[in-house]
Amino acid sequence: MTSILEFLGDDPTSTALLVLLAVLARVLTGLSGYSGAGDPPKYGDYEAQRHWMELTVNLPVREWYVDSAVNNASYWPLDYPPLSGYQSWLCGVALRAAEPAAVALVSSHGYETSSSKTLMRWTVIVADLLIYIPACLVAVAVFYPRPGAPAGAAGLSGAASSPSSSPTNTPASTAAAAAAAGPSTSAGAPSFSHSPSFPRSPSSAASSSASAAAARRGRLLALFGLLFNPALLLIDHGHFQYNGISLGLTLAAVAAIARGRRLLGSVLYVAALNHKHMALFFAPAFFAHLLGWALHDPAHKGAAAKMVAVAKLGVTVIAAFAVCWAPWLHSKEAVLQVLSRIFPVRRGLYEDYVANWWCATSALIKWKSRFPAPLLLRAAAAATLAAAAPAMAHQIAGRRGGGAGPAEGAVGGANGGGGGAGPTRWGLVRCLVNSGFAFYMFSYQVHEKSILMPLLPLTLAAGREPTLAAWLPLLGCFSMFPLLVRDGVGLPYVAVAAMYGAVMAGAALQQARQLQAERRAAPRSGAVARALDAVTGFLLDLWPLLAAAGVAAAAALHAARLLLPAPPHLPWLYDRAFITFSFVGFATAFAYSQLAQWLEEPAGAPVAAQRQRGGQRLKGE
Repeated sequence: MTSILEFLGDDPTSTALLVLLAVLARVLTGLSGYSGAGDPPKYGDYEAQRHWMELTVNLPVREWYVDSAVNNASYWPLDYPPLSGYQSWLCGVALRAAEPAAVALVSSHGYETSSSKTLMRWTVIVADLLIYIPACLVAVAVFYPRPGAPAGAAGLSGAASSPSSSPTNTPASTAAAAAAAGPSTSAGAPSFSHSPSFPRSPSSAASSSASAAAARRGRLLALFGLLFNPALLLIDHGHFQYNGISLGLTLAAVAAIARGRRLLGSVLYVAALNHKHMALFFAPAFFAHLLGWALHDPAHKGAAAKMVAVAKLGVTVIAAFAVCWAPWLHSKEAVLQVLSRIFPVRRGLYEDYVANWWCATSALIKWKSRFPAPLLLRAAAAATLAAAAPAMAHQIAGRRGGGAGPAEGAVGGANGGGGGAGPTRWGLVRCLVNSGFAFYMFSYQVHEKSILMPLLPLTLAAGREPTLAAWLPLLGCFSMFPLLVRDGVGLPYVAVAAMYGAVMAGAALQQARQLQAERRAAPRSGAVARALDAVTGFLLDLWPLLAAAGVAAAAALHAARLLLPAPPHLPWLYDRAFITFSFVGFATAFAYSQLAQWLEEPAGAPVAAQRQRGGQRLKGE
């Protein structure tokens, strides 16, 4: 099956075309309905965002989180962190300049003129153009360097190690990384070729060509997955929110850390966390990865050096928080008031229908009615930390993957494509996926849109996990269907999901088969790794059938919901069916992702293993 991605070039012009198409997709999605349209008295999330603009442009900054006659729990109080308040103020200033009545204090409640809605929609698109889309481009450039990029090696799945990018790398470590990476192809990606001292065979040349094609395809899959994630398009540009800002800052933080700019990455993550506290889903991953780097980087010799590295990170994080929270640091009461708004635990374990553990199992165990809220809060916190602990331990321990062997070099943690001391960049990405899933599945007060968190690093890893990146965003949309259809976003739901699936399916399958061929040519060591490869290989062989069955099941459920009314005594039947179906898929992906993180190999490990075997074979001849 040929994908449209196969017809795109790997050059700036093609990238610009994808960006323009991504903007067009956002504009078209915004022509649909939105949360709470024409539904007084409180309307919905669109009105909440507009009301925050109203509050921030009319009240002093210190009163943004203070209960008053015009700012209280009865009508959309500002309950996001300070950076979101600053963003609301900036958008409110622009909206007031164009249409003052849209943010008039109190009298603008429920304001829904067509002109103001257009302006509001464009604030989300502009935010994407300024933050999210550039972050996507930077992250893909860092994790999937183009041919000719100054990277030491680029694996078939797009991983790269750039010894020069880390200030901690020594000449010895750089040489070790280069030796582990071996020669590159003319396309900038390593091949299965033998050492330069051996002649290249036709099969080696073919392998080199496949290697270059897979590297290019990995870049395009990741970029398309990030730019056209259907769940993000529908929530931000249909339902109406500004998740792209926090997600873009998080993506920029990951890219900065992967390039060895850990202090900058820490500041960017603090900014993401202070825009949307949902970014807390990623806190265990960032904490564990940076701590693992501080403990295991070769430059940190001795306990004092390790403590200094941790202290630098800590001071940077505290300083970044202080800048964001400056208007409220004048008193403890002011800080606590903001925190009480941001974390309203009184809302309960979950809202509506969420495809996580608590909601999916509530048909069997009535969590909310059987257990007091404080106990559920503690249980959710414990379950979340327990679910995130294995991924965190992997990073703190400085694990470089299960493929230790010829490809292991002493590249510092910034590079992440090779071995060496400290956690790798791809280990961080996988840890982000697992941390995001742990919070989504088990934490307290989870929303439907929270699935955006694990989907962000998952789509970044599309070159390494192409099938997951192809179907999980679609499953994320499916899980949110009860919310989206209430918002009048049913038509864009069908359109963007169909577009994403049609473009990703063929290229993802090709990429997965190429990766499978690598594994079969250079099997990993260890019984667990080989068993996992055998199972995933078997499922990949059945992938067209499994995908068709999944699509058919989803279509049948949509048709039943449309044509067959739910029984009067089971009004929630279809909503529960949607989230239960989705929960099974998410739980399966989470379990696989946990195992895959511990078995993660450094980039180039299969390549180096095959090169070594090829050299030994030729010498024997």
